[in-house]
Amino acid sequence: MNRSFSRQRAFLAEGCFAALLAGPFSAGAWSQSIIAQAATPSFPVAAPVLPLLLFQETPGISGLPLSLPAPFAVLSLQAPGLPKAKTPSAEPVRIVGSGRSIPGLDAQARLSAQAGEEPGVPVGVKVCGIRDRASVLAALSAAKQAQSDRLILGLLMGLTHSLDQAVSVQEASGLLRYIRELSRGMDVPVQVAFVTHLTDAQAFIAMTREIAASAGSGPEFFQIHDAMPLDEIAKLKAAFPEVKIIKTVHVPRKGEPRDLGGLVARAVELAQAPVIDGLLLDSMNAAKDQIGGTGLTHDWAAARVVVDAVHERTGKPVALAGGLSPRNMEEAVERTHADMVDANTGFRLRSPGQGRSGREAPAPKDESAIFSALERMKRRFSGYFQALQPAAKSGRS
Repeated sequence: MNRSFSRQRAFLAEGCFAALLAGPFSAGAWSQSIIAQAATPSFPVAAPVLPLLLFQETPGISGLPLSLPAPFAVLSLQAPGLPKAKTPSAEPVRIVGSGRSIPGLDAQARLSAQAGEEPGVPVGVKVCGIRDRASVLAALSAAKQAQSDRLILGLLMGLTHSLDQAVSVQEASGLLRYIRELSRGMDVPVQVAFVTHLTDAQAFIAMTREIAASAGSGPEFFQIHDAMPLDEIAKLKAAFPEVKIIKTVHVPRKGEPRDLGGLVARAVELAQAPVIDGLLLDSMNAAKDQIGGTGLTHDWAAARVVVDAVHERTGKPVALAGGLSPRNMEEAVERTHADMVDANTGFRLRSPGQGRSGREAPAPKDESAIFSALERMKRRFSGYFQALQPAAKSGRS
């Protein structure tokens, strides 16, 4: 589905086509809107298919008189004879000595190409705070459209600090089972991270085993977001040796007091531990007891120093979180050299009457925002992300 047009023609459908509307679309309206993309000789589409999306909210369509609650699903209407439009793309860059071209390389990858170096693999994208099936469908649909194999979904559990998207063991089991079934059915690769604040490894091990026994599989990643000691992380690694462990390091926000030397030393020390497979740099908000999911960016200049030091001294990947959204992810990766982007609030659906958060009913994830992030990160490359790819599935330990 081509989303690059600033104006679209669409039909509103509720069982059948109704009135013809014209108006601007925002990217955020796509995944939860009933839209049939109407093609005319003056309005080419990217493929001879008219996608019909069943939706919950339609905030981005000018003049749309109502919102229609409906299940999340995708139908297709064949439009014979429509020409296939060309998709704009960046001029391919030939990698010196490799005999292959890669379109859409960013500035950093172009420099690597000119130096005869491989640019690595596309930067990974993690969607954190998955707590409902609609969000799973939105994320996998976005990955399907973007033809991306770099999607990671994060389930939050064992939370001891302020955050409104925790899932119970029972909920996590159901979501994990649904993720695996939908991934197979849609033929979309996806990996799962269990994200926790727990500092007691045995408690987290017991939780993981219970979820895995019920779901029939376990996660590819553990994300340790609080101060779990290394000896406790070693117990976790011993119980699930095939699961990659990412340890969070919190970076101060701009203007906050910082000890950059101490921050770098701590990050390198953690990354050098054999039981740690990668780091995540995130923001925190002590005033609200938040150690993640803050929606706040931190000091990217400090993050860049940490990332470069970890890359140089350990060769391990570093992910970036904290106030990220499709609008700033490319800049964030360019400025920090991060190997993966991780967002929670930046992927939430925004709709009238529902804020960015809300403890009783946090908004589900926005398919169009996830699609945009996956597309943008396909143009950003990492020489370290591949180290996070698990060799085997987990969950039956």
